[in-house]
Amino acid sequence: MKIQKFGYNRIIESMGDLFVFFEVQNKDKNEAYNNHFCYSNNENKSSREAKTPLDLAIYPKNSQIEYISFFVEDEKLSREEIKNKIIYTNDSILITDERFTFDKRYIDIKMEFNYYIQNRDVFVVAKDAKIDLIGYRLD
Repeated sequence: MKIQKFGYNRIIESMGDLFVFFEVQNKDKNEAYNNHFCYSNNENKSSREAKTPLDLAIYPKNSQIEYISFFVEDEKLSREEIKNKIIYTNDSILITDERFTFDKRYIDIKMEFNYYIQNRDVFVVAKDAKIDLIGYRLD
């Protein structure tokens, strides 16, 4: 599959005194539906019923990221150094999952995250991540 180059916008909004909303979105939004990985740390509700800490939207026609959005409580945004080594690559990423169908566009995943801010970068890392991480470029 040929990887199409996109441009992305970063949006950061204050949501009152306690929350910050982050979104990285494709500059040329696709009008069609997206598939979603909805990450939540609430065991009793689906991610869409609970406040979804992280929503990863994939445009199914090309398997590329349409947007990533997440909420962070101000107090959970750490200025500590990330313990995991991050290996950056110039490759773009394609995301597919056979569980997505025409009738099933959302996959709920239970996961907790740590949030870091370093310089002008914000990192969302799974709490149980114990290995080196790969950072992909969003074109």
